[in-house]
Amino acid sequence: MPVDVLEAPSRAASVPAEPVIMPASRPDRRPSFRMRLLMIVALNSLLWGAILWALLGIPA
Repeated sequence: MPVDVLEAPSRAASVPAEPVIMPASRPDRRPSFRMRLLMIVALNSLLWGAILWALLGIPA
């Protein structure tokens, strides 16, 4: 019986530990949307730079 009593708090302690991780990841998703927009803008600028660089015939 004492073994079961010791196992029960360990299980109870592991259950709140998982929901604590989930709200921490939810605020991380909001800046990730801004980071996606910044990455899209950066990649688009690099893509258009490469296209213009190729169209203008600038030697490598």
